[in-house]
Amino acid sequence: YYLNEGVDRVLRFNRQLANGFSAPAFDQSLSTDSYAVFGQFTWAITDRFNLAVGARQTRDEKAWDLGVTDTLSEAEREAIEEDLGRAPGIAPARELYSISTGDSWSEFTPKVALDFRATDDVMLYTSWARGFKSGGWVGFAATAEAAVIPYKPETVDSLEGGIKSQWLNNRLQLNANVFSMDFKEMQQRDTIQLPDGTSVGTIVNVGDAEINGIEAEFVVQASENFILSGSLSIIDAKVVKTNIANSDRKSTRLNSSHTDISRMPSSA
Repeated sequence: YYLNEGVDRVLRFNRQLANGFSAPAFDQSLSTDSYAVFGQFTWAITDRFNLAVGARQTRDEKAWDLGVTDTLSEAEREAIEEDLGRAPGIAPARELYSISTGDSWSEFTPKVALDFRATDDVMLYTSWARGFKSGGWVGFAATAEAAVIPYKPETVDSLEGGIKSQWLNNRLQLNANVFSMDFKEMQQRDTIQLPDGTSVGTIVNVGDAEINGIEAEFVVQASENFILSGSLSIIDAKVVKTNIANSDRKSTRLNSSHTDISRMPSSA
């Protein structure tokens, strides 16, 4: 497997802040080469037991360019300074800069699954798998020094077990499963507030996180023309080891508490 992807965009800020006017542009360019080798086989241990084993070796190579420019002309800067009584800034940047950097990340991600046909209508299953998401860079770093520091790759170990079944001559379908996900260096989109009052979106490694849950669903063929279905999910998601301490940050976290994963529902 091979994928080459390029993303080029310009992110412009043009805003009136509490401490002045700001109109910088962040010229972003990201090039990604992703290589992978993967495979899977299934072994029928018996007529009712199946074992599936798979694995993937992934390598992502990324090149990152970021430049910050002031979009205002000299005449526009003078007019704004005369109107507001102070020169316009370049927030959320603190300096004009241009950087080029790159990095690569590799990970081996196996998978093991076992299913058992208890009857022709009931299957029990369990699986374990590892997932991987490579690192990257924030697109509007305040300084050149910060712009070249990548956030770390994320890995997750997922364990799941459940049942899939049909009853009453296939008129009733019942499925249920329990799962646990163990994240290392979890990547999360966040909103931070910079010292100058600018709120920007970013990506951070919040630390190690756990997501545990139970899911169940049913489908009933009540009659030829009537089908009833429903589902339930109960999810417990939390950060168990955080990389982020408010006392060590120059910004303020707005939408998460460091122990709860933002935008993760407790039930659905």
